[in-house]
Amino acid sequence: MTAAERKRRSRELRRNRLQELAITVELTREAQKSLDKMIEWWGVSKKEAINRALVIACQSQTGRTGLLFDFDPPSVAPKKARRRNGSGG
Repeated sequence: MTAAERKRRSRELRRNRLQELAITVELTREAQKSLDKMIEWWGVSKKEAINRALVIACQSQTGRTGLLFDFDPPSVAPKKARRRNGSGG
């Protein structure tokens, strides 16, 4: 495969990936104001603010409505309990 063919394929794969992830939404005025505040607080783009807000919202619902959407939170290894010896030794 030539360099030009590899580049063409790379561009095509990237274009396909971006198309799969792109969405268009309409926001209420209240939601737009909230988004503007998040952008200002976090100093990020609209895209990043939306991504952060969605992740935060989903994490806050884990164990409740998050389960309705098959949200699979990252597994956390359980802490090992320390055994306490009653003999003081």
